[in-house]
Amino acid sequence: MFSAELESVSLSNNLPLNTVESSAPSVIERLRTELQQERQKRRHLEAELADSRDALATLARSESYFRHLTEYALDLITILDADGTIRFESHSIETELGYKPEDYLGKNAFDFVHPEDAPRVIQAFLTALQAQGNTPVLSFRFRHRDGSYRILEGRGNNLLGDSAVGGIVFNSRDVTEQRRLQEQFLQSQKVQAIGQLTGGVAHDFNNILTAIIGYAELTLHTTSKDDSGDTYSNLQEICKAGHRAAGLTRQLLAFSRKQVLHPQVINLGTIVAEMDKMLRRVLGEDIDLVSVVRAPLGNVKADLGQIEQVLLNLAVNARDAMPGGGKLTIETSNVTLDENYATTRAEVTAGECVMLAITDTGCGMSAEVQSRLFEPFFTTKDQGKGTGLGLATCHGIVKQSGGHIAVYSEVGKGTTFKVYLPRVNEEAEPLARNEESDELPRGTETVLLVEDEPMLRELGQTVLEELGYRVFVAENGSAALRLVKANSQVPIDLLLTDVIMPEMGGRELVEHLRPVSPHTKVIFCSGYTEDAIFHSGGLEAGVFFLQKPYTVAAVAQKVRDVLATG
Repeated sequence: MFSAELESVSLSNNLPLNTVESSAPSVIERLRTELQQERQKRRHLEAELADSRDALATLARSESYFRHLTEYALDLITILDADGTIRFESHSIETELGYKPEDYLGKNAFDFVHPEDAPRVIQAFLTALQAQGNTPVLSFRFRHRDGSYRILEGRGNNLLGDSAVGGIVFNSRDVTEQRRLQEQFLQSQKVQAIGQLTGGVAHDFNNILTAIIGYAELTLHTTSKDDSGDTYSNLQEICKAGHRAAGLTRQLLAFSRKQVLHPQVINLGTIVAEMDKMLRRVLGEDIDLVSVVRAPLGNVKADLGQIEQVLLNLAVNARDAMPGGGKLTIETSNVTLDENYATTRAEVTAGECVMLAITDTGCGMSAEVQSRLFEPFFTTKDQGKGTGLGLATCHGIVKQSGGHIAVYSEVGKGTTFKVYLPRVNEEAEPLARNEESDELPRGTETVLLVEDEPMLRELGQTVLEELGYRVFVAENGSAALRLVKANSQVPIDLLLTDVIMPEMGGRELVEHLRPVSPHTKVIFCSGYTEDAIFHSGGLEAGVFFLQKPYTVAAVAQKVRDVLATG
């Protein structure tokens, strides 16, 4: 083969064969060099091809990585052109707002913004166009596919000058639930702050009212109806005004959850049935009252009078929402509040409950009104037609009873209030009612009265002495103990003491008095549940209590009842 090649070279160059043969080594060397060069080029091309394949693979992995980051990102990633046209939308838009990404492409983002927020959002966008880099955090309402609006919060990055992006990248997330919980928490804090203020005012005002009512009643008892002039009727009006003011302080204390409760096991169905006639009379003939009690109905532990007040307040509120008449439905049933319900509502504990629902067909309420519904003194009624304490009182009573109250309402579609109280596995107690008598019970026993407020101390001494009792008085616990020791020969039948006093309060006084006078009966007196004798707003077992502001009749009856106990 090699000979043939030499012959071919000889012929092509018109050279003698011997001449070609003599140059064969150089030809061979040249061909060998060219072959090596071709092999090197091939290896180089193969290396470049391998590098290209690696680069393409790396690029594919990178593209897949970042594509998955955007597709599975919880936040919304949007790229906008300079005119607000949507050029890219991440897949999270479907989960958060119900749209597919392609539904957005080519559309203007501002068309989906709530009309009230659009001017502010557009202005922020125009500002962002003027500078490169990140924009301030922006919150706005954005339309969901179902027609509702969600609150989005996010910030943009102006990359219009970046050749790779050429747009404004906006990262946002749905904070609707977060904002709702935040508003609920802030509302709860506001209500709590107002409650502390109103509770403190009511506590101090109770002392003043006790003196006003007490002295007015004392004078009324010593004044004849036949006396000339208007003295008797004027005293009656003072008493009525005092009782109305006392009712106002009770509402304030109920709202602030500092009302003294007397809990008992009750059945809400029985209460609804017992109040039916009274409610029909209060509501009027143009309101169709329907009661639905689902049996068997569990029992709850609450203050009977307070729960009746809740039902009455809610029914009256519903009546006022139906000035032209309508239908009011009162419903009771057993329900279970699950963990999902409890976690989305502040101060709600999951568990078995009894529900009391009051539904009207009235005018309904806007979201703004609902947000302030349980604030004291907030009312939508005309001036002079409501104190704004009815629903605030309901809220306080239910919360202090360990329950939860919720409202569902739409303008023009009526309102439903739902009260949830924890269910108890105990038998309901008989609904005992206090019957008042015009005849004040009297006695001759010895009573130690301890009160730091001078006018109440003087009033209490006057009332008790008028009723026939022998009375010792002291301004605090320390003075009371000194008085007992100084009169050790006189047995103390009853101690009537305020709870919170300087130097030594009522609870500590009782602890010191027991060894000295073990047979002395005790009545605590207060108007505030932040005292030491209460547990969760209710009285401890075996504790006798006189609520401020009290009347002469209440003092007389309570003293007699306690002294009569075994």
